[in-house]
Amino acid sequence: MPSTAGTGLRWRLVELTTERGNLRVFYVDDSGNARDVAALGWLEVDVRRWNAAMEDWRRFRTELYEDEKTRIPVDYEFHAVKFIPGRGNPSLLESWNRQKRHRGPVALRALEVIAGMPGTRAGAVYRRTGDYAHDRIDLYRTWLRRLNDELRASDSYAMVIVDGDGTEHAYRRVHRELSGAGRRVIEDSLFQPAGESHFLQCADLVAYTAYQSVVRHPGKRFMWDWFGSRLPLAQGPAAL
Repeated sequence: MPSTAGTGLRWRLVELTTERGNLRVFYVDDSGNARDVAALGWLEVDVRRWNAAMEDWRRFRTELYEDEKTRIPVDYEFHAVKFIPGRGNPSLLESWNRQKRHRGPVALRALEVIAGMPGTRAGAVYRRTGDYAHDRIDLYRTWLRRLNDELRASDSYAMVIVDGDGTEHAYRRVHRELSGAGRRVIEDSLFQPAGESHFLQCADLVAYTAYQSVVRHPGKRFMWDWFGSRLPLAQGPAAL
């Protein structure tokens, strides 16, 4: 059973840092393949602008649903690796679902919305790998330490929310490696299924787009420039 005292402390820390106006939330997801590249993407949100950013995203999702040409429900989970290649049935219109060419323009619109949401910044890192299981976690470790250094330099704090069901214990161990007065990442990684979080779905799209810009698979040539052209202010994708 989870500790109610620990939960209370966590949210008291959030209250304290929010009062100071220096709390950021990072929504994080990974991408890549077992053969050559591990990638990590995120959406950083300033808590003071969280509502405004969410309004932009929900407006976009509402428009997709109300548009008679798309009719994609607001609660449909955007999962880039399925949506962009044409898998699944996101639309209520069977004719739309049968045409894979419809997916790219919607994904590009989503990236443009992400790029313009107030108080947010996207980013991605990657690593060339022959051992994906190991390097995926080590990439997260390296990124988290770099993030902690950046937070300390700007006198800020952050919480990290990761796509998952909480069974990925390696992420928790990485967080617990941070210690001492210089730690600025609050608590362990917090897990939430992407289907329940719009911003984790944004992070998934960022991660997948970054991965495609690095791996440059011939079959995804149309995506090679998406990260740079649609997320011009994003960090990366940087090799770590």
